[in-house]
Amino acid sequence: MPKRDAGYMAERREIILDAAQLCLDRAGLDKFTIEQICREAGISTGALYRHFPNKRAILLGLLDRSTDMRDSIVVKSLRELEDVLVGVVKGYDQPGGLEQVRRAFNLIQMSFNDPEMLERAQDSVVGLEGFLNKSLRDIASAGGLPASADIDHAARRIGSLFLGIWLAKAVKPDLDTTRYIDCIKEEFDRLR
Repeated sequence: MPKRDAGYMAERREIILDAAQLCLDRAGLDKFTIEQICREAGISTGALYRHFPNKRAILLGLLDRSTDMRDSIVVKSLRELEDVLVGVVKGYDQPGGLEQVRRAFNLIQMSFNDPEMLERAQDSVVGLEGFLNKSLRDIASAGGLPASADIDHAARRIGSLFLGIWLAKAVKPDLDTTRYIDCIKEEFDRLR
């Protein structure tokens, strides 16, 4: 078998994670299988196992990818950060939005029995406050916030509100999350 370069291997890994995400959405956490993922990705089981030793490793990969995606977001202004968070909340009520909320909720719920998964889930959830804190500090450094802004407190408030909306949507699927957008906007107005 020819040796594959790192770019090819990374691309295949993303294809597998994309397929796993689709299978997870369709079958649910308890019923999705390696065979389904391979079929969706158009690869053999052996090819999948070159990237992930088991289903648990795939789930860890999904958790890590979610955290990496959040951490890769760069905002330059308070308005931009507000728009990102409002966009995510609006997305909860769009096609596929509930499935994304429930998938994340199920992954976190499943992690309670697995210390490594729990650590990754905690990074994902608690890391939101860190992301907000860093974003707000960057905005403040660029002169986009008044010197009196309490960044730590604001990051905790906005993060808690955002996670509360996410949790409410996970347990009450018919919840219209757009009614909470004004709450998010009010938190950002407090910073201005």
